[in-house]
Amino acid sequence: MPLPRTRTAWCERPSSADERLRSVEADLRERGAVVVRGGDYDSWDLEVRGGGLGAARLLMLIEEHGAGMQFVRFRVYPRWPRMALGATGLLLLVSIAALLEDVWPCGLCRDARAPRPRC
Repeated sequence: MPLPRTRTAWCERPSSADERLRSVEADLRERGAVVVRGGDYDSWDLEVRGGGLGAARLLMLIEEHGAGMQFVRFRVYPRWPRMALGATGLLLLVSIAALLEDVWPCGLCRDARAPRPRC
């Protein structure tokens, strides 16, 4: 299960936030990712889409330090579509119901000596 992650880097070459974001975006596109930029009022800067089961969003922060040094922080976190969460929840409920009703697939019978049910 993907978890939120934070990565940091010290940069000796100063550049604007837009330049750094364009560089990250170009690198991701070069690797074949589908990248979407966030708008002015979004809480994220880039989104990398992973199909119908989710995406990852990136938030970038730059801290200016003396002598042209910059501290760059990237926060990457997963985004789950409601449909994927609903399907996962439904499958989980069906699995729990099967477990509680003692329903087992043919190859997973609890007692190996018991006669196998016909499938």
